[in-house]
Amino acid sequence: AALRRALRDFYEGEARADLGRWLPRYLPSLPRPPRRLVFKIMTSQWGSLAPDGSVALDLSLVLARPDAFEYVLVHELCHLIHPDHSRRFWREVETRCPGWRDERDYFRAEGRRLKASLRALLAA
Repeated sequence: AALRRALRDFYEGEARADLGRWLPRYLPSLPRPPRRLVFKIMTSQWGSLAPDGSVALDLSLVLARPDAFEYVLVHELCHLIHPDHSRRFWREVETRCPGWRDERDYFRAEGRRLKASLRALLAA
């Protein structure tokens, strides 16, 4: 159990380091910063924005290629501007992450493997 906790803490630390590099690029163009950023093990989603402005990200993102992880962050941050998946929302995503379609395709191809890998690494 201690080893699993240490591994989870390591992955979360790596993910937070990535966020620390990426967030300064995006925060100035947002109406407000996220209330907080949390990592969870999610079964189907890669991220979500709560009504209070908190962003939850799947810890499996740390196993994904960096551009794909950054795309999920951008996607959730754009929900601070448009809380839907309207054309306006996707234009915001496109402005900040022009290659988002490639990253979405990457998750469609590799997403189950990434989530299963994290579960296996953190399994009892």
